[in-house]
Amino acid sequence: MTEGSEVADFDEAFTRSWVWGPLAAAYHFGARDGAYISAEDSVSMLRQQAMFSPSPRLFTTNPDPATAISLPPREDYPEPFLTMARRRTDRIMTDAPISIGQLSDCLLFSMAITAMIEDPDVVNLPLKMAPSGGARNPYEAYVCASRVTGLAPGSYHYSGLERTLAPTGVGAPPPFPDMLGGQQWTASSAAVIFLVANFDRVMWKYHDPAAYRVTYIEAGHIAQNIALVATKHGLVANPSGALSRRSVEETLGVGGVTQSVVYAIALGTPAEARVTTHA
Repeated sequence: MTEGSEVADFDEAFTRSWVWGPLAAAYHFGARDGAYISAEDSVSMLRQQAMFSPSPRLFTTNPDPATAISLPPREDYPEPFLTMARRRTDRIMTDAPISIGQLSDCLLFSMAITAMIEDPDVVNLPLKMAPSGGARNPYEAYVCASRVTGLAPGSYHYSGLERTLAPTGVGAPPPFPDMLGGQQWTASSAAVIFLVANFDRVMWKYHDPAAYRVTYIEAGHIAQNIALVATKHGLVANPSGALSRRSVEETLGVGGVTQSVVYAIALGTPAEARVTTHA
């Protein structure tokens, strides 16, 4: 197939499938496979930038203590609040494996279908432990496993209804840094969960392009659940939006006009026990 015919096929598929208009499409397709710099270069760049343009403050205080209302203090952190307070992003991981049970819990409490709203006139709506606009649930989870006890290295799709993993059949995944924007710290990950959006599920009901923004927000709901489960198991879950989308989608066997990988959560074992100070 020639390049011209591939472009024509894509244009036809875009015209037929993309509901949210050209502005949302320009961002969606224009932001794919950007160039990423290394963590070391990023630190150097920010130090240089701070010399000429100081960073804005990263929190806002109330200006007048006399009018501020003090909220009841909390002296203890019972569960689940203790786990929430302990959650941290920690990119220094060991090469220790994680268990298939730990991975299973991360998927169960974020992506499993826990109930169904039956609507024979339209479609049955699956419910999960993370909120989704209109219960359209656009995300599917895929796992690239490197060191998971009880699971062969490879790429898998997670079925939230059946709660099973099935090989994608595409072949062995490339090294994690090749899939995650060249980020070398990801090489120590035991597994990476990729969240893949099926935009057509949302487009079918919501024709306003604002639904594109909401779809991206939902990835954060899911990732937070994964992070809390990982924290409870003594693991770390490092979210990343630095994606080499072509590499990821070829590995997972996904893609096209209305399907795209949106977010990645790298799972692993922290190199050291972390001490959390509660504010």
